[in-house]
Amino acid sequence: MTAGPPASSSPPRTNNVETVLKLLSPLLAIAAFAWGIYTYRDTSGQQLNRQRAEAERTAETRRIEATRPYLDKQLALYTEVTVGMSWQRRGAPTRGSAEF
Repeated sequence: MTAGPPASSSPPRTNNVETVLKLLSPLLAIAAFAWGIYTYRDTSGQQLNRQRAEAERTAETRRIEATRPYLDKQLALYTEVTVGMSWQRRGAPTRGSAEF
């Protein structure tokens, strides 16, 4: 009779564990790398959205500031015309009246 491999199952099992551990390290490294890329892209996307929103708010504020002198003059003109029309309707106030 020829002597075959030992009948115990210990060596193949140890070999399987070693193989799994050898494969696990690179897989975990790849997973960590992929997670890093995902979080980077997510964070940069959120930052880009915040920058766009801030740019829109700034543009709207600048537009309002640019039209403010026009709006102030328009308000003064409308006020002057309204007051003039009311005086025309009721008569101009005299120096002794309380309206003047």
